[in-house]
Amino acid sequence: MKQDLEKWRATQRRGMLKYQENQKKKNLEKLKAGTLYPKNEIILKGQHKVPANKDTKWYKKVLWVWFSKYIRLRDSDENGICACITCGRKHIWNDGLLDAGHFIPKNTGNSIYFDEDNVNGQCRHCNKWLSGNLSKYRPAIDQKWGEGTADRLELKSREKKSFTEQELVGMINKYKIKVKQLLLTKTNE
Repeated sequence: MKQDLEKWRATQRRGMLKYQENQKKKNLEKLKAGTLYPKNEIILKGQHKVPANKDTKWYKKVLWVWFSKYIRLRDSDENGICACITCGRKHIWNDGLLDAGHFIPKNTGNSIYFDEDNVNGQCRHCNKWLSGNLSKYRPAIDQKWGEGTADRLELKSREKKSFTEQELVGMINKYKIKVKQLLLTKTNE
């Protein structure tokens, strides 16, 4: 019975390898013919190929990934270790225990969503479980960015803002560059 199972698995593997080889051949032929990517599926946005059916929500998600990396790297020292703005716990910027936490919640509006003063390195415990630990966040943000920063951000959060695709793509490229520059200066990647 065990030998039959091994024979069956070997047959399956051979079949899968043949299928993969055939797919590679078909894709190479399509690539040479110029039909691998139909024209309505891919458009060029700046320097990058982006699927055409994406909307601003998709761009905001991609931007958040790069913006979050930038914030965590910005707030870390030369060894890549970042202290939580509210409790002071130290984490490596990319260990999964550190977030880019908002002082004014991001669901308040787009005007402060990607504001660099509003978002700081914060441990996951304070950000998620203590809902931002706002009682300690306010004095910390004023100390870090100057007196009155918290009040200024609260006023700014009342403004209405909407992003265009071009703005979001520009910001994605901007933060990609900033992240790459910061990675060159940090020793722990």
